[in-house]
Parts: sequence; structure tokens; C-alpha cells
Amino acid sequence: VFAMYGEQNRIRTKAEHENGQDLLRMKVMQLEWLFKGEEGKTWDIIAVDDGCPNDSIGLARKIKADEAYKNVILLNLQEAIDQTIPFFVDDRGLKNTKDSRKGGAILYALYWAAKHWPKEQHNMFSFFSKPATPHYIMYTDSDLSTDMSLCGLLSAGIMIDGCSMSMGARYGMPETFLVKDKCALGHPESHYDQPNMMKIVFRHYQRVRLLPMLTGIYDTQCAFKCFKLKHIPEIIEQVKSMGPDFDMELLLCALKFYQQKKGVPQAK
Repeated sequence: VFAMYGEQNRIRTKAEHENGQDLLRMKVMQLEWLFKGEEGKTWDIIAVDDGCPNDSIGLARKIKADEAYKNVILLNLQEAIDQTIPFFVDDRGLKNTKDSRKGGAILYALYWAAKHWPKEQHNMFSFFSKPATPHYIMYTDSDLSTDMSLCGLLSAGIMIDGCSMSMGARYGMPETFLVKDKCALGHPESHYDQPNMMKIVFRHYQRVRLLPMLTGIYDTQCAFKCFKLKHIPEIIEQVKSMGPDFDMELLLCALKFYQQKKGVPQAK
């Protein structure tokens, strides 16, 4: 899942615009590489227009048509308003797309996916039935700062390590890295290179003092998080923000949800 706002340049190729990243085709190529040869595993991309005045979704639709993509889903946050979906219009007071700053678009994609994907079901009448196929949902930024092939590593936090959810980090712990203009800086250089390093340190100190559940989570704003799709309705039920603090509130609501479920491991 990713939101689109003002992506009329980055969605184009480098030949079409100097800032072009060909982001939609690149994300598809990265996921095709990751899933190549993997039987019984599928993937989909959900891109949501966050009210872009420059027709990002129109450009995405053209690419989808040109490439005949079958597993790229394009949504528009305006749909939630036009359909007067109570979750958005009544509960969160969404009157127009200007009320959203990425958060509304990501929230709509999570809501939409939970409504439209088939439920995980076990055959309760067969002792030898196969386990239900799990569905995971992840969200990221629209640019190419995060390679989609890392979705395999992200999902491993749940599938292999047994955590309730998994999230990426750009700094604060070994093996993290932050993509800069000229290169990707690893830990701890990526932290030292921040011009507002002391502000980040003080912010984290305050955050952990006020919200102890965030202990060990340094990069709360990293837009690379993974959840079990079946838990999304309960997680997003209490998420009200559609602005810049959306990542933090979603994380807190997820932590609260999993801590209330007995026997569920902590998030990674």
C-alpha cells in the first residue's frame, strides 16, 4: 500500500522528467523478482490518490493500462467521501481530501483491503486440512527509498520470528540504514548525519517516558510496517488521525490491540 500526492513527476520515467523514478513500474518489478518461482504466494499493490491536484491517479491508470497489470489496484480517497462511508465521514469527520496528509489514504487502503480480501478460514471438519493461507498487509512511501524486495524480510518478522507485527527502521539500531542523496548510510552513521540529531534523541527520550510501550522502537515514523490483515479492522478502529501523526497513532493502536490479546508476542 502507498499513498499518492504530487507524484506527477516521480511516476514518470527519467526520460519523461528529470525527477522521474518510474515508481509504479519499479515497485512491480521489485515484487515480481521477490515472488518469482514462489508457488502458492501472491501479491498486490494498492495505490491511493490522497487528493492530488495534478492527477497522479490518472497517470497511474495509464501505466496500469499500458502494462496490463492485473494485481495493481488504484483507489481514490474521494471515493470514501462520495460513498459517505461512516468510518470516514461520520467517525472521522472527513469532508474533503484536504483533511488528509497521507494518513487518510493509507487508512482507506487498509479499510478497503480488510473489506475486500477473502477471510482466512480453516476447514474445521477435517483433521488433515491445510492451515489457512495468511494475508499480510504492508504500507510504504510512494518513492523508491524502500526496495519492495524487502517485503520478504519485513514479513519474516511475523512468519518466522513469531511477532505480532513487523516494521522497518532507518536508524537507531544495527543493520538499519538511511538512504541519502548520494548513498545509503548505515548505523550509527545515519544517525550522526542527521542535522537535527539532538532533537531526535530528546524526542525519543520524551516519547518513551510518556509512552513506555514504545521502548525499543526508535523510528516510529518509518513508513514500512506490516500487519496481519485479519487484525486490521480492530487495529484501525481507534485510529482517528489522518495527518502527519498517523504513523504514530496506528503504531500505538496496534500495540494496544496486541497487548490486550493474551499470549500474543510483542511486535518486532
